[in-house]
Amino acid sequence: MVVEVNHDHGLVILSLIISVWGAYASLGVMGHIYSLQGAQRLRALLASAVLLGVSIWAMHFIAMLSQKLPVFTTYAPTYVFLSLFFVIFISVAAIYLTLSRRGHFALLLGGITLGAAIAVMHVTGMMALWLDGQIEYELSTFMLSVGIGLVTSTFGLYLICK
Repeated sequence: MVVEVNHDHGLVILSLIISVWGAYASLGVMGHIYSLQGAQRLRALLASAVLLGVSIWAMHFIAMLSQKLPVFTTYAPTYVFLSLFFVIFISVAAIYLTLSRRGHFALLLGGITLGAAIAVMHVTGMMALWLDGQIEYELSTFMLSVGIGLVTSTFGLYLICK
């Protein structure tokens, strides 16, 4: 049986605002990393990754909470926190790869890594969702979302590196 899913549009808009604000703040910090050295540079990289990771994660879970399903739902805390850890950890790698070398290859590698961070967070976050029923995924929709993550990640990093 297919269940119709409704959303709280206010929460969807909130999730978008948080995502855009977090990405903007992260990219702002990232823009200063070039001028820093040593421990300051490392702290800025970590701060940028935390801002980015938390905003991606918050967007995902606020949008998930906006769904109004006609079945009981809950979230497994272990997977919720794992999804946050993964997106922050992989974001550190993406930012480091992008900023450690200049050029198109570094930008592409960073964008792919950040897109992977979004995909890993999404899959882990969806594993956190427990409900009375079965979730069926369409591969084409999932691949489209991964593609959007890759393109938007690379574009965001490009805005900083240009």
